[in-house]
Amino acid sequence: MGVASARAKPYLGAMRVFPRPVSPKAAWRDLKSFLATRSPHKIGFAGLAITIPVFFLGLFYLDQVPMEYKAPEIIYVQKLDPNRSDAEIIAEQKRDTAKRKADEAARQKILEANRKPFKEIDKKLDDLGL
Repeated sequence: MGVASARAKPYLGAMRVFPRPVSPKAAWRDLKSFLATRSPHKIGFAGLAITIPVFFLGLFYLDQVPMEYKAPEIIYVQKLDPNRSDAEIIAEQKRDTAKRKADEAARQKILEANRKPFKEIDKKLDDLGL
C-alpha cells in the first residue's frame, strides 16, 4: 500500500492543473487590466521588445540550414624532368595558359550569372528613385 493507493484518493481529486489563484481566464483578465492601464506608446515598445529578439532568433534558426556539400578540389603535383628543353617548357606553358584562361572565363561567366539578379533589382530601385 503506497501513498497514492486506490483507497486513499481524496487529496488527488482535489488537485488542479493550476493553483487556485492562477487560471488561464484569470491570467487573461490580468493581462487585459495591465494593458488597459498603460499608455499606447508603452504597449508599442513592449511589442518591439518582444518582436526584435524573436526576429533575431528566427534569423539564427534560418542560418542553421545545412549547406550543400562541395567536394574538395584535389590538385596533383606533376614531377617535371629537369633536363627539359626550352621549347618543351614554352609549349607546356602555352597549354597551361590556355587552360587557365578557359577556367577564368568559366568563373567569370558564373559570377556574371550571379550578378544578374542584383543588377535587375538595382535597375528597379533606380527607376523608383532609390
